[in-house]
Amino acid sequence: MRKFGGEIEKEVLEMYFGSMEFGRDVVLSFREWVYGEGGFEKDGVIYLPGDGGED
Repeated sequence: MRKFGGEIEKEVLEMYFGSMEFGRDVVLSFREWVYGEGGFEKDGVIYLPGDGGED
């Protein structure tokens, strides 16, 4: 099973960056990076990619 480096609630991410001038773009770019590196989103939680190791 792939290890993951942590998790963050999507709502919290959007709340934090939402007030910034380029906040929406930052959130979208971050999510694209997470998915591209093997992370995923489920039930409003973004699971960050880990080191790619096995359990």
